[in-house]
Amino acid sequence: MATKTTELEALNAMMPARRARAVTPANGADLALGVCDYLWIGKAGASDISVILEDDTVAVVFKVSGPCRLDVRAKSVEATSTTATDIVACY
Repeated sequence: MATKTTELEALNAMMPARRARAVTPANGADLALGVCDYLWIGKAGASDISVILEDDTVAVVFKVSGPCRLDVRAKSVEATSTTATDIVACY
């Protein structure tokens, strides 16, 4: 059975973003407003995006086909291995 916290998190994940900031990938630089709810990749076509997740895991590279929404709670977008452009962090 889901807890109230996880139910609330699930509902929040379906809500539209309240804030958004353009992202310039940079190794070791946290996102301007902290951990985001998801990333929007605006570039059409296949690309890669390298992120550090909320729990400080090592960089994870996702293969995406934009434009798309990448549902990850990222704290930074790394320049190394990122070919995606038009990236927006949504909160």
